[in-house]
Amino acid sequence: FNTFEFAGWGNYEQIFKIDTEFYKVLSNTVLYAVISVPLMLVLSYFVALLVNMQVKGVTVFRVFYYLPCMIPGVVSSVIWKDIMSDTGALNTILSLFNIPPNPFFSAASTSMFAVIVMGLWGVGGGMVLWIAAFKNIPTALYEAAKIDGAGYFKHLFAITVPMSTPILFYNAVTSMIGGLQVFGTYANYGTGVDDSLNFIAIRIYVTAFQDSFPGNYGLACAMAWILFFIIGALTLVMFKT
Repeated sequence: FNTFEFAGWGNYEQIFKIDTEFYKVLSNTVLYAVISVPLMLVLSYFVALLVNMQVKGVTVFRVFYYLPCMIPGVVSSVIWKDIMSDTGALNTILSLFNIPPNPFFSAASTSMFAVIVMGLWGVGGGMVLWIAAFKNIPTALYEAAKIDGAGYFKHLFAITVPMSTPILFYNAVTSMIGGLQVFGTYANYGTGVDDSLNFIAIRIYVTAFQDSFPGNYGLACAMAWILFFIIGALTLVMFKT
Protein backbone atom coordinates (compact mmCIF):
# COMPACT_ATOMS: atom_id res chain seq x y z
CA PHE A 1 0.00 0.00 0.00
CA ASN A 2 1.15 3.53 -0.69
CA THR A 3 1.65 5.84 2.24
CA PHE A 4 1.18 9.60 2.14
CA GLU A 5 2.59 12.28 4.38
CA PHE A 6 0.84 15.53 5.24
CA ALA A 7 2.63 18.32 3.37
CA GLY A 8 0.73 21.37 4.59
CA TRP A 9 1.33 24.24 2.18
CA GLY A 10 4.32 22.42 0.67
CA ASN A 11 2.59 21.59 -2.61
CA TYR A 12 1.59 25.21 -3.15
CA GLU A 13 5.11 26.38 -2.38
CA GLN A 14 6.44 23.92 -4.94
CA ILE A 15 4.00 25.21 -7.56
CA PHE A 16 4.81 28.90 -7.13
CA LYS A 17 8.49 28.73 -6.10
CA ILE A 18 9.96 25.62 -7.70
CA ASP A 19 7.76 24.56 -10.61
CA THR A 20 8.60 27.29 -13.14
CA GLU A 21 6.63 25.43 -15.84
CA PHE A 22 3.39 26.18 -13.99
CA TYR A 23 3.56 29.86 -14.97
CA LYS A 24 3.95 28.96 -18.64
CA VAL A 25 1.07 26.51 -18.39
CA LEU A 26 -1.08 29.15 -16.72
CA SER A 27 -0.18 31.78 -19.33
CA ASN A 28 -1.03 29.32 -22.15
CA THR A 29 -4.42 28.67 -20.57
CA VAL A 30 -5.21 32.36 -20.05
CA LEU A 31 -4.09 33.24 -23.58
CA TYR A 32 -6.31 30.56 -25.06
CA ALA A 33 -9.33 31.65 -23.01
CA VAL A 34 -8.84 35.38 -23.67
CA ILE A 35 -8.76 34.85 -27.44
CA SER A 36 -11.10 31.91 -27.99
CA VAL A 37 -13.98 32.89 -25.69
CA PRO A 38 -14.75 36.35 -27.19
CA LEU A 39 -14.13 35.02 -30.70
CA MET A 40 -16.53 32.13 -30.18
CA LEU A 41 -19.19 34.40 -28.67
CA VAL A 42 -19.03 36.91 -31.52
CA LEU A 43 -18.97 34.32 -34.31
CA SER A 44 -21.76 32.20 -32.82
CA TYR A 45 -23.88 35.36 -32.42
CA PHE A 46 -23.21 36.35 -36.03
CA VAL A 47 -24.11 32.89 -37.31
CA ALA A 48 -27.28 32.90 -35.18
CA LEU A 49 -28.33 36.21 -36.73
CA LEU A 50 -27.85 34.76 -40.20
CA VAL A 51 -29.83 31.58 -39.59
CA ASN A 52 -32.55 33.47 -37.72
CA MET A 53 -33.63 35.24 -40.90
CA GLN A 54 -36.99 34.25 -42.35
CA VAL A 55 -35.57 32.70 -45.51
CA LYS A 56 -36.72 29.52 -47.22
CA GLY A 57 -34.56 26.54 -46.30
CA VAL A 58 -32.82 28.29 -43.39
CA THR A 59 -33.45 25.29 -41.12
CA VAL A 60 -31.12 23.23 -43.31
CA PHE A 61 -28.29 25.68 -42.61
CA ARG A 62 -29.04 25.48 -38.88
CA VAL A 63 -28.57 21.72 -39.03
CA PHE A 64 -25.31 22.04 -41.01
CA TYR A 65 -23.87 24.54 -38.52
CA TYR A 66 -24.81 22.35 -35.55
CA LEU A 67 -23.69 18.97 -36.96
CA PRO A 68 -19.99 19.44 -36.01
CA CYS A 69 -21.04 19.70 -32.34
CA MET A 70 -22.23 16.08 -32.52
CA ILE A 71 -18.74 14.83 -33.41
CA PRO A 72 -16.71 13.74 -30.33
CA GLY A 73 -13.81 16.04 -29.44
CA VAL A 74 -11.12 13.41 -30.00
CA VAL A 75 -12.50 12.63 -33.46
CA SER A 76 -12.60 16.34 -34.31
CA SER A 77 -8.97 16.66 -33.25
CA VAL A 78 -7.99 13.80 -35.57
CA ILE A 79 -9.85 15.44 -38.45
CA TRP A 80 -8.23 18.83 -37.90
CA LYS A 81 -4.81 17.29 -37.38
CA ASP A 82 -5.11 15.78 -40.85
CA ILE A 83 -6.51 18.98 -42.39
CA MET A 84 -3.68 21.09 -40.92
CA SER A 85 -0.83 18.67 -41.61
CA ASP A 86 2.06 19.65 -43.92
CA THR A 87 0.30 17.96 -46.86
CA GLY A 88 -3.24 18.57 -45.58
CA ALA A 89 -6.16 20.33 -47.23
CA LEU A 90 -5.36 23.80 -45.86
CA ASN A 91 -1.77 23.83 -47.06
CA THR A 92 -2.89 22.42 -50.41
CA ILE A 93 -5.29 25.34 -50.80
CA LEU A 94 -2.58 27.82 -49.75
CA SER A 95 -0.22 26.39 -52.36
CA LEU A 96 -2.78 27.15 -55.08
CA PHE A 97 -2.32 30.85 -54.27
CA ASN A 98 1.48 30.54 -54.02
CA ILE A 99 1.35 31.01 -50.24
CA PRO A 100 4.06 29.17 -48.26
CA PRO A 101 2.79 26.20 -46.23
CA ASN A 102 1.86 26.89 -42.61
CA PRO A 103 3.31 24.53 -39.97
CA PHE A 104 0.18 24.79 -37.77
CA PHE A 105 0.57 22.14 -35.03
CA SER A 106 4.19 21.31 -35.90
CA ALA A 107 5.55 24.69 -34.71
CA ALA A 108 5.30 26.39 -31.33
CA SER A 109 4.58 29.77 -32.88
CA THR A 110 1.46 28.61 -34.73
CA SER A 111 0.07 25.73 -32.65
CA MET A 112 -2.00 27.98 -30.37
CA PHE A 113 -3.53 29.67 -33.43
CA ALA A 114 -4.34 26.25 -34.89
CA VAL A 115 -6.07 25.09 -31.69
CA ILE A 116 -8.17 28.27 -31.52
CA VAL A 117 -9.24 27.84 -35.15
CA MET A 118 -10.06 24.21 -34.45
CA GLY A 119 -12.26 25.33 -31.54
CA LEU A 120 -14.44 27.37 -33.89
CA TRP A 121 -15.59 24.01 -35.28
CA GLY A 122 -18.17 24.00 -32.45
CA VAL A 123 -19.64 27.44 -33.11
CA GLY A 124 -23.04 25.82 -33.72
CA GLY A 125 -23.46 24.98 -30.04
CA GLY A 126 -23.60 28.64 -29.04
CA MET A 127 -25.72 29.40 -32.09
CA VAL A 128 -28.58 27.24 -30.76
CA LEU A 129 -28.71 29.19 -27.49
CA TRP A 130 -28.67 32.51 -29.31
CA ILE A 131 -31.58 31.44 -31.53
CA ALA A 132 -33.52 30.45 -28.42
CA ALA A 133 -32.87 33.93 -27.02
CA PHE A 134 -34.04 35.60 -30.24
CA LYS A 135 -37.30 33.61 -30.20
CA ASN A 136 -38.09 34.99 -26.72
CA ILE A 137 -37.90 38.62 -27.83
CA PRO A 138 -41.44 40.05 -28.18
CA THR A 139 -42.26 40.76 -31.82
CA ALA A 140 -44.18 43.85 -30.69
CA LEU A 141 -40.85 45.58 -30.06
CA TYR A 142 -39.76 45.09 -33.67
CA GLU A 143 -43.16 46.15 -34.96
CA ALA A 144 -43.07 49.36 -32.91
CA ALA A 145 -39.52 50.10 -34.10
CA LYS A 146 -40.54 49.47 -37.71
CA ILE A 147 -43.40 51.93 -37.38
CA ASP A 148 -40.90 54.51 -36.07
CA GLY A 149 -38.78 53.95 -39.18
CA ALA A 150 -35.95 51.98 -37.56
CA GLY A 151 -33.71 50.00 -39.92
CA TYR A 152 -32.00 46.63 -39.49
CA PHE A 153 -28.99 47.87 -37.52
CA LYS A 154 -31.20 49.97 -35.25
CA HIS A 155 -33.25 46.83 -34.55
CA LEU A 156 -30.06 44.90 -33.88
CA PHE A 157 -28.35 47.27 -31.44
CA ALA A 158 -31.47 48.72 -29.77
CA ILE A 159 -33.57 45.55 -29.41
CA THR A 160 -31.87 42.25 -30.33
CA VAL A 161 -28.57 42.70 -28.49
CA PRO A 162 -30.01 44.21 -25.26
CA MET A 163 -32.80 41.62 -25.08
CA SER A 164 -30.40 38.71 -25.53
CA THR A 165 -28.00 39.76 -22.74
CA PRO A 166 -29.18 37.00 -20.30
CA ILE A 167 -28.01 34.34 -22.76
CA LEU A 168 -24.91 36.44 -23.46
CA PHE A 169 -24.08 36.27 -19.76
CA TYR A 170 -24.72 32.52 -19.63
CA ASN A 171 -22.62 31.86 -22.73
CA ALA A 172 -19.82 34.08 -21.45
CA VAL A 173 -19.64 32.32 -18.07
CA THR A 174 -19.81 28.77 -19.43
CA SER A 175 -17.37 29.56 -22.26
CA MET A 176 -14.91 31.08 -19.80
CA ILE A 177 -15.10 27.99 -17.58
CA GLY A 178 -14.68 25.68 -20.57
CA GLY A 179 -11.80 27.75 -21.95
CA LEU A 180 -9.85 27.52 -18.70
CA GLN A 181 -10.44 23.77 -18.51
CA VAL A 182 -9.38 22.92 -22.07
CA PHE A 183 -8.07 19.36 -22.18
CA GLY A 184 -9.25 17.68 -25.39
CA THR A 185 -6.14 18.64 -27.38
CA TYR A 186 -3.95 16.33 -25.29
CA ALA A 187 -5.20 13.12 -26.94
CA ASN A 188 -3.77 14.03 -30.36
CA TYR A 189 -1.29 16.86 -29.85
CA GLY A 190 0.11 16.16 -26.38
CA THR A 191 1.57 19.28 -24.83
CA GLY A 192 2.58 20.68 -28.22
CA VAL A 193 5.98 21.76 -29.50
CA ASP A 194 7.97 23.32 -26.63
CA ASP A 195 4.90 22.95 -24.37
CA SER A 196 2.99 25.49 -26.48
CA LEU A 197 -0.23 23.51 -25.90
CA ASN A 198 0.39 22.61 -22.28
CA PHE A 199 -2.72 23.84 -20.46
CA ILE A 200 -3.39 23.71 -16.74
CA ALA A 201 -5.93 20.86 -16.96
CA ILE A 202 -3.38 18.83 -18.92
CA ARG A 203 -0.70 19.68 -16.36
CA ILE A 204 -2.94 18.40 -13.57
CA TYR A 205 -3.56 15.12 -15.40
CA VAL A 206 0.11 14.55 -16.27
CA THR A 207 1.22 15.35 -12.71
CA ALA A 208 -1.28 12.93 -11.21
CA PHE A 209 -1.04 10.01 -13.61
CA GLN A 210 1.92 10.20 -16.00
CA ASP A 211 4.93 11.92 -14.44
CA SER A 212 5.53 8.99 -12.10
CA PHE A 213 3.79 5.98 -10.62
CA PRO A 214 1.62 6.12 -8.56
CA GLY A 215 1.72 9.86 -9.35
CA ASN A 216 2.01 13.05 -7.34
CA TYR A 217 -1.62 13.30 -6.33
CA GLY A 218 -1.06 16.00 -3.73
CA LEU A 219 0.63 18.35 -6.19
CA ALA A 220 -2.05 17.68 -8.81
CA CYS A 221 -4.81 18.40 -6.27
CA ALA A 222 -3.11 21.68 -5.33
CA MET A 223 -3.08 22.72 -9.00
CA ALA A 224 -6.75 21.75 -9.28
CA TRP A 225 -7.60 23.95 -6.29
CA ILE A 226 -5.74 26.86 -7.87
CA LEU A 227 -7.73 26.38 -11.07
CA PHE A 228 -10.92 26.19 -9.02
CA PHE A 229 -10.21 29.49 -7.27
CA ILE A 230 -9.28 31.22 -10.53
CA ILE A 231 -12.54 30.10 -12.17
CA GLY A 232 -14.52 30.96 -9.03
CA ALA A 233 -13.01 34.45 -8.81
CA LEU A 234 -13.62 35.22 -12.49
CA THR A 235 -17.19 33.89 -12.26
CA LEU A 236 -17.83 36.09 -9.21
CA VAL A 237 -16.49 39.13 -11.03
CA MET A 238 -18.75 38.40 -14.01
CA PHE A 239 -21.79 38.03 -11.72
CA LYS A 240 -20.99 41.33 -9.98
CA THR A 241 -20.47 43.26 -13.21
